[in-house]
Amino acid sequence: MTSEEEALREVASLKEDLSAEKRDGHYETLIHGHYSSGGTYREEEVWVPEEPGPDIEKREAARFRLQLIYQTPGWISARRAAAEALGLEPPV
Repeated sequence: MTSEEEALREVASLKEDLSAEKRDGHYETLIHGHYSSGGTYREEEVWVPEEPGPDIEKREAARFRLQLIYQTPGWISARRAAAEALGLEPPV
């Protein structure tokens, strides 16, 4: 069984995940200099981020886990925090 403090830390982390954004991207090779015959050039790998957007999978996983915490008997403070994160009525 987890401690109350661990449960509250998990809820706080999951609460942040409810608004998770994608941070995907890819590497591209940039060529600097002259590539023609006899010219000098250098290649550089750079990170190119994709368009940001909601990380649906992470958000759904967080919502599911918060629902479990909310529905499971245990630390009432963690259940209340999960209810608040989900916008539900706090448990009694």
